[in-house]
Amino acid sequence: MSQFTVAIIGGGFTGATLAAQLLRNSGGSVSVFLIERSARLGRGVAYSTECEEHLLNVRARNMSAYPDDQEHFLEWARLNHAPGASPDDYLPRPLYGQYVASVLQQEVERHPGRVVHVQDEAVSIARVGETAEIRLRSGRTLFADKVVTALGNFPPGDPRIPGRTPHSLRYVSNPWKSNLWTSSALGDVSGDKSVLLVGSGLTSVDVAITLRQRGFRGTIQILSRRGLLPQAHKATAPWPPFWTEQSPGTVRGLLQLIRTQVKAAEKAGSGWRAVIDSLRPFTQEIWRFLSFSERRRFLRTLASQIQDGQIEIHAGRIKTYAEDTDGVKVTYRARESGQPQQLRVDRVINCTGPENDCRKADDPLLTNLMRQKLARPDPLFSGLDVCPDGALIDGYGDVSDLLYAIGPVRKGNLWETIAVPELRVQVSELSRLLVTVDKGEHAKSKENHLLSRTEPSVVFPHQREGRGIYFEQFYLGCLAHASYLLGSEGEAVVVDPQRDVDIYLKAAERHGLRIHHIFETHLHADFVSGHQELAARTGAKIYIGPNGRATVSHTEVHEGFELRVGNMRIKVLETPGHTPESICLVVTDEGKSPDPWAVLTGDTLFLGDVGRPDLPKTHAPEVLAGMLYDSLHTKLLKLANDVIVYPAHGAGSLCGRNIRAERSSTIGTERLTNYALQIESKEEFIRQLTTNLPPRPEYFPHDAQINRTGAPALPRNPIDRTCLPSPREHDLRQSRSRR
Repeated sequence: MSQFTVAIIGGGFTGATLAAQLLRNSGGSVSVFLIERSARLGRGVAYSTECEEHLLNVRARNMSAYPDDQEHFLEWARLNHAPGASPDDYLPRPLYGQYVASVLQQEVERHPGRVVHVQDEAVSIARVGETAEIRLRSGRTLFADKVVTALGNFPPGDPRIPGRTPHSLRYVSNPWKSNLWTSSALGDVSGDKSVLLVGSGLTSVDVAITLRQRGFRGTIQILSRRGLLPQAHKATAPWPPFWTEQSPGTVRGLLQLIRTQVKAAEKAGSGWRAVIDSLRPFTQEIWRFLSFSERRRFLRTLASQIQDGQIEIHAGRIKTYAEDTDGVKVTYRARESGQPQQLRVDRVINCTGPENDCRKADDPLLTNLMRQKLARPDPLFSGLDVCPDGALIDGYGDVSDLLYAIGPVRKGNLWETIAVPELRVQVSELSRLLVTVDKGEHAKSKENHLLSRTEPSVVFPHQREGRGIYFEQFYLGCLAHASYLLGSEGEAVVVDPQRDVDIYLKAAERHGLRIHHIFETHLHADFVSGHQELAARTGAKIYIGPNGRATVSHTEVHEGFELRVGNMRIKVLETPGHTPESICLVVTDEGKSPDPWAVLTGDTLFLGDVGRPDLPKTHAPEVLAGMLYDSLHTKLLKLANDVIVYPAHGAGSLCGRNIRAERSSTIGTERLTNYALQIESKEEFIRQLTTNLPPRPEYFPHDAQINRTGAPALPRNPIDRTCLPSPREHDLRQSRSRR
């Protein structure tokens, strides 16, 4: 393609405004495929409503499509809707849909022929050379240089209701898909006597308004777990910003801080709304500031309380659903009394809001991307894993140079990514990045996410920086080997270094770190480690577990040994089994939470597998397998489910048999999906782990011995040395070739 082409999948607010900004910022040098099945661009679900009583949830002054022109929407509204529109008005949503469409249309008219509306649905994406092939529902195929997924909110999650079937005629599982907002939806509701809305968030408010507008005059029942409705907007005096980087790094601490501010605001004549408004500019920063475990804690205990209000309707959980020719009988267990209660209604409408787990989302493109490993869920499964610039991270942990995401699918990384004030910033930043790509300057923009593709290792993009710690995973594909660099307050730790140590020295220099510590989770047999050379070049200490008979200069570490580096605490777990000296490292970012956030498991626990017990010659495989069972069940499985697992090897390594291709997991995921952790008895575990093992490579014992004594330094020259065989492995290969 001679013309630089961007395909945008989704033509709602984010897709339409991104297309407009691409034209605006490129001067028309970028062509756009805007793939949207609706004939009307810019509306999406939220702004396609015909109901004028559906209002924006943000004041007009904050709804401009352009972050650098705050008055743009307000001025447009005064020209096209109401000359007296106030900055504090909550204007109709259909009007805003017209505004978004006009923003795009204006740029289309300025740059004719540069935007093509493809009225279809994207169902799959494949890489073809340096371009993307996009297959559509109709069977057509498009090609583009870059693809941006602007999918909007996931479809509603469908709650499990005992007794309801896919053929239930009186149940609406998705009011958006059913086009409830248009006059043709649901048919005539004026004769219904009662309707039950399941869920009491903003969707239920929209549905209730729509039903009344359609002539429904019966009773609207609303049932949710807590029986709360969203709070109405209310004018309040502004409250000054109070969150800083020194604020608490835990959900409990933040909640206490907010409550303190609310009390002060109410005492000063303002209120809780102003306090929450003052947090809004910092929401994404606060989310990034929280550790993974604190984010999980927020999602489990606080999210629903923040989203709901204080008005009780029906509070409880549905137990049964029974449909007959006259209506539906719903039985629920009341929240306060615990007693069963019954509701008799004519219809039941699911208003629980968007699905929160991307793995369950009913979206064919999303499913296809994850199945092909072109994308992966974020650690919270609330969206897709992305870099800060929106580039997707694939199933192998690599940063895509082809695919980007924008909008709610970035929720796991940004949290606040569904409202216009935040979305327009994403749109602006991504449009400028893509225009930069068009001008051939993209390499600089990736400097903090991915090393040059000529490097033999990939830098894992999950980097934790700020007041806490810095973390990188280096993956050497030819050996399926993962090593790690962790740092805090200028000091760094390297875990399981590869043969060529320059990669750690360069990374440490880039981030202002000095390498003082080197851990070996065990004496590796499948490659020669660079621990001795790295120690010689940095003065760092080497740490190895007990019973390894290592003679290289090192410090032997035992169960409970702790190393503190700045805000980071590393605790040693003795986990023999794969080898007698195997250890795991539990990492805590104390600047953010007292709870561990990750464990570096070496070859003890892989993703989908565990380490082979037959490699060392000092112990029988059955003995080591028994040790491994104990290490897993008495050490690693005692960690919390949300602790992230970072192993030393991935798919293809001969140190395991069934290793998955992902680069990280969690204890909870492995507890549920790892076959070896499903084996209940120790005897059966030993039997399975010592049966049908693949042959042990001849060079494994020799590499382990080299690592035991320490390998000499490599010559310093620019050749790619990381995947050269060890001296002994080279000799073995040569001898086999001469036979």
